[in-house]
Amino acid sequence: MTDPQSIQTAVDAGVERFGRIGTLVNNAGSGLLAAVEESGDAAVREVFETNVLGPLAVQRAFLPVLRRRRSGHVINISSIVGFAPSHPARAPTP
Repeated sequence: MTDPQSIQTAVDAGVERFGRIGTLVNNAGSGLLAAVEESGDAAVREVFETNVLGPLAVQRAFLPVLRRRRSGHVINISSIVGFAPSHPARAPTP
């Protein structure tokens, strides 16, 4: 997701093998489970590159193929954890 040459290789391989591409599914992602003050810059950048810049790079590579066909779908999948983080089980209060 973060290597432009690898992304373009995947696009080219897909077109060569199937003759066309009709749907792009962005399903990669990663998380960082740490307190803000414990999160190093490198770890935060890696998550941002994977979750934000990666899908953009993949779309930039695949969209010209879809536009030439004048049809296609782009599906971006995210984790529900971003909206409803899980919490440790809590004992019921008496």
